[in-house]
Amino acid sequence: MQQRGGFKVIGAAELAVEDRVKSGGGQKQAAAACRERRIKEGVTGEERRERWLWQSKMKLIFRMKYVRPQLHIFYKAMEKRAVEIAKRQALRQYPSLIGFGILEEFVSVGIHHNECTSHYCCIDRKTKNVHRIANELREIIFVDNVVGCVIGLPPENLEGAKVKSFVDDLANTGKLDGLKYTYVENRFLSKHDVDKMLDLHNVNKDALIDIYNMRSGAEILKGFVNH
Repeated sequence: MQQRGGFKVIGAAELAVEDRVKSGGGQKQAAAACRERRIKEGVTGEERRERWLWQSKMKLIFRMKYVRPQLHIFYKAMEKRAVEIAKRQALRQYPSLIGFGILEEFVSVGIHHNECTSHYCCIDRKTKNVHRIANELREIIFVDNVVGCVIGLPPENLEGAKVKSFVDDLANTGKLDGLKYTYVENRFLSKHDVDKMLDLHNVNKDALIDIYNMRSGAEILKGFVNH
């Protein structure tokens, strides 16, 4: 094995040993070969233990993290990110929050950016699996410098369980690691709200509810920020 610019170049024999370990074939021989290689490299048991502990800590740090639904927690994260941005002077934009309205057919995404909350997009759940949805959300998080997510939770136990299950699936993809998120009550339109909006807009009731559902991510986030 050679050392090049901080990277270890592994020979064909050593690579074959690693392949046997990954495939599960010749486990005893592969384990013995790995031990011999560690001895040659001078890696002690204590060093391996420290390396494992460090990797475990990194996994804990970068996993999606649930926090209490308190606005100051997100503002603290936004201030921290703003300081980081000022130091790096690489990104010249404010940190953001996003809101999710998770429905059967799509995920409504709203964004709170520079003290303004607005509808961002809808991500189709029928044609996209959880990994593709996570990829799109990761792109939004990167482009808009998102530090936290507010998720609407329906009051019904069954619907609430579906939302939490979907969020767990997103977290298990590993593509949103490091994102803080919380749940808030998803307030649906009351009959009074519907009647009032029908008076203001020349649309039927079903169309109005569809429009509201598509904007539910922004409405959830707006209610959280203004609470």
